[in-house]
Amino acid sequence: MCTIATPLSPITVVTAQPAPTSADPVPEPPSGRPESISEGLWRRKPVLNQLQVDSVYEVLAGTARILDSCGIRWHLVAGSMLGLARHRGLIPWDDDVDIGIHADDADKLWKHRDQFLAFGCTLVRAELGFKCGPGRVKYYEPPGAWTTIDDVPTYKMGGGQNVHEQCGSATPFESELTHLDIFTFREDGEVEGAPVLRYTSERAREYWPREVIPVSAWYAEATKVPFGEYVMVPSLPAEGLEWCLSTAYGAQWRTQNGAGEQIVDFSFARHSSLKGAIEESVASAGVSAVAAAAAAAS
Repeated sequence: MCTIATPLSPITVVTAQPAPTSADPVPEPPSGRPESISEGLWRRKPVLNQLQVDSVYEVLAGTARILDSCGIRWHLVAGSMLGLARHRGLIPWDDDVDIGIHADDADKLWKHRDQFLAFGCTLVRAELGFKCGPGRVKYYEPPGAWTTIDDVPTYKMGGGQNVHEQCGSATPFESELTHLDIFTFREDGEVEGAPVLRYTSERAREYWPREVIPVSAWYAEATKVPFGEYVMVPSLPAEGLEWCLSTAYGAQWRTQNGAGEQIVDFSFARHSSLKGAIEESVASAGVSAVAAAAAAAS
């Protein structure tokens, strides 16, 4: 059974932290919207139901405990980094959580994969790094979705017709609850004079070429902040966070989406335990969303 994280007190806007002193300073973020961003990344995703929202937070909370206990440095990346900075939690129209770890820590995490079973989830190897989710794993389904690397079944990023289906939304789990992507990163070149880390997955680098993290920000002492008032997560220093988001999403990331449309909803999707009401099906079972999926799969 997944242990629900203790709800946190209401959060306040995270104040800017002084940037770390480094021989490799973070450069000024570019202005405007990066031209290399694919329009396919900006289409709205299906809205999650409450059980799926709950599972996002529960899987993240469980994964965070394992990563921290293993001494693995990690950060929210991609849309989850954007959600942390702009919404202070899961963006209401996002459908999963993205985490980044260093490629050198991948074997360490894999050795602790059985710990994920303790909260009803399974960790599987994937082309992007790892995927973690509740329920049974659809090994070798659909055809062509799996390969074998070092004798370990490895899930590819997907085989859909558009970039969203080919990447994050693809799932190896039978459950309709959402999963978590753990991307691996490694130092790789510079952007505007600053050494950066990039995705190790060739396809991820192709789809998201501007999603990079400055080395100085990655290794800076992280400040833990609340995500969705449910789980504490590490945050990059303010200057590094600003640079990452401006580089990936354009200078107007605070107020516009990637298509240049004005954002009017800056709230975040909440776990049901913070709403004072839990989905009837879960409440009647007395278990969490992830635990319910695990029980159904057993």
